[in-house]
Amino acid sequence: MRAIAPAMTAMLLRDPPSTCSLGSQDEMQHAYLTNEAIETYAEVSSWQLANVKEALEEDASGRSGIRHEEVVERMDSWGTDYELPMPKPKTSECTDR
Repeated sequence: MRAIAPAMTAMLLRDPPSTCSLGSQDEMQHAYLTNEAIETYAEVSSWQLANVKEALEEDASGRSGIRHEEVVERMDSWGTDYELPMPKPKTSECTDR
């Protein structure tokens, strides 16, 4: 399995027009809110990366599950006259019998 490197993203933060006129009294609050937004973004990115890595490891392990394409096909059929049945999970290919 190949390693997943975290994505590097450059961010340019600009004051939105509505906050430019707040004045110096709110600079600390603005800095706090900006910092909170960056921390939240980092937490979400970290969570997503961990879940993707776990899903890739699960898929590589051969444990049972449903292919993404089958799930998407079923969801796309919802609300149509030709709704597909729930896909069957693939079975584990266990060789130690």
